[in-house]
Amino acid sequence: MELGNQLQYLKKVKFLHLYHIPQNFTALYLNSRDTEISIMGDNKKTVHVSIIRGFVDGFNERLRIVEVSTNQVVKLGQLYNVDPEKIREIIE
Repeated sequence: MELGNQLQYLKKVKFLHLYHIPQNFTALYLNSRDTEISIMGDNKKTVHVSIIRGFVDGFNERLRIVEVSTNQVVKLGQLYNVDPEKIREIIE
């Protein structure tokens, strides 16, 4: 479903908010490539805004943990002459 259609659907069925996370988002993010998450909802409802902000913060923290962990595994792999790109492929 296209993003514009999702917004129309959101209004029609009265969802509080909608997250659109593109396919391969994590891989793109971890490889420092351009990508984005779209969040739509009623910004007049501050409780819901806080929930969305918490969702995004949690997702960002998870990605940071994956990135730090990946870097540590790559460093360990280098001690054994393992190709860093091969390690990243396996983790993804």
